Amino acid sequence: MKVLLPRLVAGYRLKLVIFILSGLFLLAACEAMASYLRGDWTGITYLLWFDQTILNTMIAAMLLLWFRPNVPLIMLPAMLFVGEAIYSGNWLIGTLHSLLSSLEVYHQLLGRHATRVVNPQYAMLIVYATAWLGLLVTVITKRTRSFDRLLCMISAAAIMATFTLFHVFLIGGLGHAIDREKEVVAAALQTSDDTNFRNGCDSLMLRCQVLDRTGDLKDIETGEPPAKGPQRTITDIIASGATFTRPFVWSEQQAAGDGKNTFVAGIVATRDRLFLAMSGDRFAETVDYEGERFIIQSLAAHVTWFLIFVAITGIHRKVARPKVRKVLGPNAFA
Repeated sequence: MKVLLPRLVAGYRLKLVIFILSGLFLLAACEAMASYLRGDWTGITYLLWFDQTILNTMIAAMLLLWFRPNVPLIMLPAMLFVGEAIYSGNWLIGTLHSLLSSLEVYHQLLGRHATRVVNPQYAMLIVYATAWLGLLVTVITKRTRSFDRLLCMISAAAIMATFTLFHVFLIGGLGHAIDREKEVVAAALQTSDDTNFRNGCDSLMLRCQVLDRTGDLKDIETGEPPAKGPQRTITDIIASGATFTRPFVWSEQQAAGDGKNTFVAGIVATRDRLFLAMSGDRFAETVDYEGERFIIQSLAAHVTWFLIFVAITGIHRKVARPKVRKVLGPNAFA
Protein backbone atom coordinates (compact mmCIF):
# COMPACT_ATOMS: atom_id res chain seq x y z
CA MET A 1 0.00 0.00 0.00
CA LYS A 2 2.85 2.39 0.80
CA VAL A 3 4.32 1.76 -2.65
CA LEU A 4 1.00 1.72 -4.53
CA LEU A 5 -0.33 5.04 -3.21
CA PRO A 6 2.55 7.24 -4.50
CA ARG A 7 2.25 5.55 -7.91
CA LEU A 8 -1.48 6.30 -8.04
CA VAL A 9 -0.85 9.93 -7.08
CA ALA A 10 1.88 10.26 -9.71
CA GLY A 11 -0.41 8.69 -12.31
CA TYR A 12 -3.25 11.10 -11.55
CA ARG A 13 -0.84 14.04 -11.69
CA LEU A 14 0.36 12.98 -15.13
CA LYS A 15 -3.22 12.59 -16.37
CA LEU A 16 -4.07 16.03 -14.96
CA VAL A 17 -1.14 17.61 -16.82
CA ILE A 18 -2.15 15.83 -20.03
CA PHE A 19 -5.76 16.98 -19.56
CA ILE A 20 -4.68 20.62 -19.06
CA LEU A 21 -2.36 20.57 -22.11
CA SER A 22 -5.10 18.98 -24.19
CA GLY A 23 -7.49 21.74 -23.18
CA LEU A 24 -4.93 24.39 -24.06
CA PHE A 25 -4.46 22.86 -27.51
CA LEU A 26 -8.21 22.92 -28.11
CA LEU A 27 -8.25 26.60 -27.12
CA ALA A 28 -5.37 27.34 -29.49
CA ALA A 29 -7.12 25.45 -32.30
CA CYS A 30 -10.35 27.40 -31.66
CA GLU A 31 -8.43 30.68 -31.67
CA ALA A 32 -6.78 29.78 -34.97
CA MET A 33 -10.16 28.98 -36.50
CA ALA A 34 -11.60 32.21 -35.10
CA SER A 35 -8.73 34.20 -36.65
CA TYR A 36 -9.58 32.68 -40.01
CA LEU A 37 -13.32 33.28 -39.68
CA ARG A 38 -12.75 36.92 -38.60
CA GLY A 39 -10.60 37.47 -41.65
CA ASP A 40 -7.41 38.07 -39.64
CA TRP A 41 -5.90 35.01 -41.32
CA THR A 42 -6.17 33.90 -44.91
CA GLY A 43 -6.99 30.31 -45.71
CA ILE A 44 -3.33 29.66 -46.54
CA THR A 45 -2.19 31.16 -43.23
CA TYR A 46 -4.55 28.80 -41.42
CA LEU A 47 -3.31 25.77 -43.40
CA LEU A 48 0.28 26.83 -42.73
CA TRP A 49 -0.47 26.95 -38.99
CA PHE A 50 -1.92 23.44 -39.22
CA ASP A 51 1.05 22.10 -41.20
CA GLN A 52 3.67 23.65 -38.93
CA THR A 53 1.84 22.29 -35.87
CA ILE A 54 2.08 18.77 -37.31
CA LEU A 55 5.80 19.17 -38.08
CA ASN A 56 6.60 20.48 -34.62
CA THR A 57 4.44 17.76 -33.02
CA MET A 58 6.58 15.16 -34.78
CA ILE A 59 9.65 16.85 -33.32
CA ALA A 60 8.07 16.66 -29.85
CA ALA A 61 7.20 12.98 -30.38
CA MET A 62 10.74 12.12 -31.50
CA LEU A 63 12.29 13.93 -28.54
CA LEU A 64 9.86 12.21 -26.15
CA LEU A 65 10.84 8.83 -27.59
CA TRP A 66 14.46 9.56 -26.75
CA PHE A 67 13.54 9.10 -23.11
CA ARG A 68 10.78 6.50 -23.19
CA PRO A 69 10.12 3.54 -25.52
CA ASN A 70 6.49 4.32 -26.30
CA VAL A 71 4.02 7.17 -26.68
CA PRO A 72 0.63 6.51 -25.05
CA LEU A 73 -2.19 7.71 -27.31
CA ILE A 74 -3.61 9.65 -24.37
CA MET A 75 -0.64 12.00 -24.76
CA LEU A 76 -1.47 12.90 -28.38
CA PRO A 77 -3.44 16.11 -27.63
CA ALA A 78 -0.72 17.21 -25.21
CA MET A 79 1.95 16.70 -27.90
CA LEU A 80 -0.18 18.66 -30.36
CA PHE A 81 -0.26 21.51 -27.84
CA VAL A 82 3.54 21.40 -27.55
CA GLY A 83 3.85 21.44 -31.36
CA GLU A 84 1.46 24.39 -31.62
CA ALA A 85 3.29 26.25 -28.83
CA ILE A 86 6.64 25.74 -30.56
CA TYR A 87 5.30 27.30 -33.75
CA SER A 88 3.17 30.09 -32.24
CA GLY A 89 5.95 31.00 -29.81
CA ASN A 90 8.54 31.11 -32.62
CA TRP A 91 10.85 28.95 -30.53
CA LEU A 92 12.60 27.44 -33.54
CA ILE A 93 12.14 29.76 -36.52
CA GLY A 94 12.46 32.80 -34.25
CA THR A 95 14.47 32.31 -31.06
CA LEU A 96 16.71 29.44 -32.16
CA HIS A 97 17.26 31.01 -35.59
CA SER A 98 18.38 34.26 -33.93
CA LEU A 99 20.84 32.38 -31.72
CA LEU A 100 22.26 30.42 -34.65
CA SER A 101 22.51 33.60 -36.74
CA SER A 102 25.26 34.80 -34.40
CA LEU A 103 27.42 31.90 -35.65
CA GLU A 104 29.39 32.54 -38.83
CA VAL A 105 29.32 28.86 -39.81
CA TYR A 106 25.50 29.01 -39.91
CA HIS A 107 25.67 31.61 -42.68
CA GLN A 108 28.54 29.91 -44.47
CA LEU A 109 26.77 26.57 -44.74
CA LEU A 110 23.16 27.65 -45.25
CA GLY A 111 23.29 31.26 -46.45
CA ARG A 112 21.93 32.20 -49.85
CA HIS A 113 23.43 34.50 -52.48
CA ALA A 114 26.02 37.17 -51.67
CA THR A 115 24.18 38.36 -48.56
CA ARG A 116 24.32 34.84 -47.04
CA VAL A 117 20.86 35.30 -45.55
CA VAL A 118 19.59 32.07 -43.95
CA ASN A 119 15.96 30.97 -44.21
CA PRO A 120 14.58 30.70 -40.63
CA GLN A 121 13.06 27.32 -41.53
CA TYR A 122 16.57 25.86 -41.45
CA ALA A 123 16.57 26.20 -37.65
CA MET A 124 13.52 23.94 -37.49
CA LEU A 125 15.07 21.50 -39.96
CA ILE A 126 18.24 21.28 -37.85
CA VAL A 127 16.21 20.34 -34.76
CA TYR A 128 14.08 17.93 -36.82
CA ALA A 129 17.14 16.18 -38.24
CA THR A 130 18.84 16.03 -34.83
CA ALA A 131 15.74 14.51 -33.22
CA TRP A 132 15.48 11.97 -36.05
CA LEU A 133 19.15 10.95 -35.81
CA GLY A 134 18.81 10.50 -32.05
CA LEU A 135 15.77 8.29 -32.65
CA LEU A 136 17.73 6.31 -35.25
CA VAL A 137 20.36 5.50 -32.64
CA THR A 138 17.71 4.03 -30.32
CA VAL A 139 16.30 1.91 -33.16
CA ILE A 140 19.69 0.57 -34.27
CA THR A 141 20.43 -0.75 -30.78
CA LYS A 142 18.31 -3.85 -30.10
CA ARG A 143 18.16 -3.21 -26.37
CA THR A 144 16.48 0.18 -26.87
CA ARG A 145 14.50 -0.65 -30.00
CA SER A 146 10.72 -0.43 -29.70
CA PHE A 147 7.79 -0.49 -32.08
CA ASP A 148 6.81 3.13 -31.36
CA ARG A 149 10.36 4.35 -31.95
CA LEU A 150 10.68 2.47 -35.23
CA LEU A 151 7.30 3.62 -36.55
CA CYS A 152 7.89 7.24 -35.49
CA MET A 153 11.28 7.23 -37.21
CA ILE A 154 9.75 5.91 -40.45
CA SER A 155 6.85 8.38 -40.35
CA ALA A 156 9.16 11.32 -39.61
CA ALA A 157 11.42 10.31 -42.52
CA ALA A 158 8.40 10.07 -44.84
CA ILE A 159 7.17 13.51 -43.75
CA MET A 160 10.55 15.10 -44.46
CA ALA A 161 10.86 13.25 -47.79
CA THR A 162 7.47 14.53 -48.99
CA PHE A 163 8.29 18.04 -47.72
CA THR A 164 11.54 18.00 -49.71
CA LEU A 165 9.85 16.59 -52.83
CA PHE A 166 7.07 19.19 -52.83
CA HIS A 167 9.63 21.94 -52.17
CA VAL A 168 11.53 20.84 -55.29
CA PHE A 169 8.25 21.06 -57.23
CA LEU A 170 7.68 24.55 -55.80
CA ILE A 171 11.12 25.78 -56.82
CA GLY A 172 10.67 24.29 -60.29
CA GLY A 173 7.24 25.89 -60.74
CA LEU A 174 8.44 29.30 -59.56
CA GLY A 175 11.56 29.08 -61.71
CA HIS A 176 9.48 28.37 -64.81
CA ALA A 177 7.10 31.25 -64.02
CA ILE A 178 10.01 33.65 -63.43
CA ASP A 179 11.70 32.69 -66.72
CA ARG A 180 8.49 33.32 -68.67
CA GLU A 181 7.92 36.65 -66.92
CA LYS A 182 11.49 37.75 -67.69
CA GLU A 183 10.79 37.19 -71.39
CA VAL A 184 7.64 39.31 -71.15
CA VAL A 185 9.43 42.13 -69.31
CA ALA A 186 12.31 42.10 -71.81
CA ALA A 187 9.81 42.29 -74.69
CA ALA A 188 8.19 45.39 -73.18
CA LEU A 189 11.57 47.14 -72.96
CA GLN A 190 12.40 46.79 -76.64
CA THR A 191 11.17 50.36 -77.34
CA SER A 192 12.42 53.65 -75.89
CA ASP A 193 9.39 55.65 -77.00
CA ASP A 194 7.31 56.69 -73.98
CA THR A 195 3.90 56.11 -75.56
CA ASN A 196 4.75 52.79 -77.21
CA PHE A 197 6.37 51.60 -73.99
CA ARG A 198 3.31 52.33 -71.86
CA ASN A 199 0.93 50.81 -74.43
CA GLY A 200 3.08 47.67 -74.58
CA CYS A 201 3.08 47.40 -70.78
CA ASP A 202 -0.69 47.68 -70.66
CA SER A 203 -1.15 44.93 -73.24
CA LEU A 204 1.34 42.65 -71.41
CA MET A 205 -0.26 43.41 -68.00
CA LEU A 206 2.92 44.87 -66.52
CA ARG A 207 3.47 47.78 -64.14
CA CYS A 208 5.67 50.35 -65.82
CA GLN A 209 7.21 53.76 -65.19
CA VAL A 210 9.24 56.24 -67.19
CA LEU A 211 11.43 58.04 -64.67
CA ASP A 212 13.10 61.40 -65.21
CA ARG A 213 16.71 60.84 -64.13
CA THR A 214 17.65 64.49 -64.74
CA GLY A 215 15.19 65.81 -62.14
CA ASP A 216 13.56 64.40 -59.02
CA LEU A 217 13.40 60.81 -60.40
CA LYS A 218 9.62 60.63 -60.66
CA ASP A 219 7.36 59.25 -63.34
CA ILE A 220 7.11 61.92 -66.02
CA GLU A 221 3.40 61.21 -66.53
CA THR A 222 1.98 60.43 -63.07
CA GLY A 223 4.57 62.14 -60.84
CA GLU A 224 4.88 58.99 -58.70
CA PRO A 225 8.24 57.99 -57.15
CA PRO A 226 9.98 54.78 -58.27
CA ALA A 227 8.37 51.49 -57.27
CA LYS A 228 9.76 50.21 -53.93
CA GLY A 229 10.85 46.79 -55.16
CA PRO A 230 13.70 47.75 -57.53
CA GLN A 231 14.76 50.92 -55.68
CA ARG A 232 18.19 49.55 -54.75
CA THR A 233 19.01 48.75 -58.38
CA ILE A 234 17.72 52.16 -59.52
CA THR A 235 19.87 53.90 -56.90
CA ASP A 236 22.96 52.01 -58.09
CA ILE A 237 22.29 52.98 -61.74
CA ILE A 238 21.84 56.65 -60.85
CA ALA A 239 24.98 56.66 -58.69
CA SER A 240 27.10 55.09 -61.42
CA GLY A 241 25.67 57.24 -64.23
CA ALA A 242 25.29 54.12 -66.37
CA THR A 243 23.35 54.08 -69.62
CA PHE A 244 22.30 50.99 -71.59
CA THR A 245 19.71 50.22 -74.24
CA ARG A 246 19.75 46.44 -73.81
CA PRO A 247 17.22 45.52 -71.10
CA PHE A 248 18.63 44.51 -67.73
CA VAL A 249 16.11 42.03 -66.30
CA TRP A 250 16.22 40.32 -62.89
CA SER A 251 14.04 38.66 -60.26
CA GLU A 252 14.06 39.40 -56.55
CA GLN A 253 12.35 38.31 -53.34
CA GLN A 254 11.80 40.82 -50.56
CA ALA A 255 10.14 40.73 -47.14
CA ALA A 256 6.59 42.07 -47.21
CA GLY A 257 4.59 42.08 -43.98
CA ASP A 258 4.29 38.51 -42.71
CA GLY A 259 5.42 37.01 -45.99
CA LYS A 260 7.61 37.65 -49.02
CA ASN A 261 7.12 39.49 -52.27
CA THR A 262 8.58 37.94 -55.42
CA PHE A 263 8.79 40.11 -58.51
CA VAL A 264 10.49 40.38 -61.89
CA ALA A 265 11.76 43.76 -63.07
CA GLY A 266 13.64 45.18 -66.02
CA ILE A 267 15.30 48.53 -66.77
CA VAL A 268 16.61 50.41 -69.78
CA ALA A 269 18.65 53.54 -68.93
CA THR A 270 19.15 56.45 -71.30
CA ARG A 271 20.79 59.76 -70.47
CA ASP A 272 17.55 61.38 -69.32
CA ARG A 273 15.14 58.48 -68.80
CA LEU A 274 14.81 55.23 -66.87
CA PHE A 275 12.32 52.82 -68.42
CA LEU A 276 11.15 50.47 -65.67
CA ALA A 277 8.91 47.44 -66.25
CA MET A 278 7.73 45.19 -63.41
CA SER A 279 5.63 42.06 -63.14
CA GLY A 280 1.98 42.73 -62.34
CA ASP A 281 -1.01 40.99 -60.80
CA ARG A 282 -0.92 38.10 -63.26
CA PHE A 283 2.53 37.04 -62.12
CA ALA A 284 1.63 37.62 -58.45
CA GLU A 285 -1.33 35.26 -58.88
CA THR A 286 0.99 32.62 -60.35
CA VAL A 287 3.39 32.91 -57.42
CA ASP A 288 0.49 32.71 -54.94
CA TYR A 289 -0.85 29.62 -56.72
CA GLU A 290 2.50 27.82 -56.51
CA GLY A 291 2.76 28.66 -52.79
CA GLU A 292 -0.79 27.51 -52.10
CA ARG A 293 -0.25 24.25 -53.97
CA PHE A 294 2.92 23.57 -51.98
CA ILE A 295 1.21 24.14 -48.62
CA ILE A 296 -1.87 22.05 -49.50
CA GLN A 297 0.21 19.15 -50.84
CA SER A 298 2.56 19.24 -47.85
CA LEU A 299 -0.29 19.41 -45.34
CA ALA A 300 -2.12 16.48 -46.95
CA ALA A 301 1.00 14.32 -46.90
CA HIS A 302 2.06 15.32 -43.39
CA VAL A 303 -1.38 14.71 -41.87
CA THR A 304 -1.57 11.34 -43.64
CA TRP A 305 1.77 10.12 -42.29
CA PHE A 306 1.03 11.49 -38.83
CA LEU A 307 -2.31 9.65 -38.72
CA ILE A 308 -0.63 6.48 -39.99
CA PHE A 309 1.83 6.71 -37.09
CA VAL A 310 -0.98 7.21 -34.57
CA ALA A 311 -3.34 4.59 -36.05
CA ILE A 312 -0.83 1.80 -36.55
CA THR A 313 0.67 2.36 -33.12
CA GLY A 314 -2.74 2.02 -31.51
CA ILE A 315 -3.82 -0.99 -33.60
CA HIS A 316 -0.63 -3.01 -33.16
CA ARG A 317 -0.64 -2.52 -29.42
CA LYS A 318 -3.90 -4.46 -29.27
CA VAL A 319 -3.76 -6.78 -32.27
CA ALA A 320 -0.24 -7.69 -33.38
CA ARG A 321 1.92 -7.77 -30.25
CA PRO A 322 3.17 -11.37 -30.70
CA LYS A 323 4.09 -10.87 -34.37
CA VAL A 324 5.86 -7.57 -33.71
CA ARG A 325 7.82 -9.04 -30.79
CA LYS A 326 9.11 -11.80 -33.06
CA VAL A 327 10.65 -9.17 -35.36
CA LEU A 328 11.71 -6.42 -32.94
CA GLY A 329 12.36 -8.45 -29.80
CA PRO A 330 10.69 -8.81 -26.42
CA ASN A 331 11.08 -5.07 -25.57
CA ALA A 332 9.08 -3.87 -28.61
CA PHE A 333 6.22 -2.71 -26.37
CA ALA A 334 8.21 -1.97 -23.21
